[in-house]
Amino acid sequence: MAKGKAKKKARVKTKAKVKTKAKAKTKAKAKPKVKAKAKPKAKAKPKAKPKAKAKARLNGPPPPSVTPGMCDPITAATGTGVVWQNVPPGGCTVRQIPGDTWPFTPPSPIFVPYLNPGQTPNAYINVRSGQYTINVECCQNQMPKVVTVP
Repeated sequence: MAKGKAKKKARVKTKAKVKTKAKAKTKAKAKPKVKAKAKPKAKAKPKAKPKAKAKARLNGPPPPSVTPGMCDPITAATGTGVVWQNVPPGGCTVRQIPGDTWPFTPPSPIFVPYLNPGQTPNAYINVRSGQYTINVECCQNQMPKVVTVP
């Protein structure tokens, strides 16, 4: 070997690491204020007409019952019991005429039996003063029947 020559080590060049710049943090953009859409107001439902209620009697007993014939008109005060007379042997049904106010308690239809032991009222007037029509099925040739509340 020759004396003066030194062996050179082969240098392996490595790539210098590239420093990456840190990304600047982006600030969250303020969301634009969006006005909430107003909810549509619920439409007011039409109020049902209040049903006529029997007037409460503060003084004294309830009025006595009336005893009309099955096919006769009735005149009675609010709260009065109705005991029908002259009921046919098979009994009779009293019904509401469609579209008209029903003037009695219990609700339509009412079946009136042939015998009414003890004269117990079959119905009570539960409306205020006025005239009301009813359908008495056993009196079809004399219809409509009128209930008058003074």
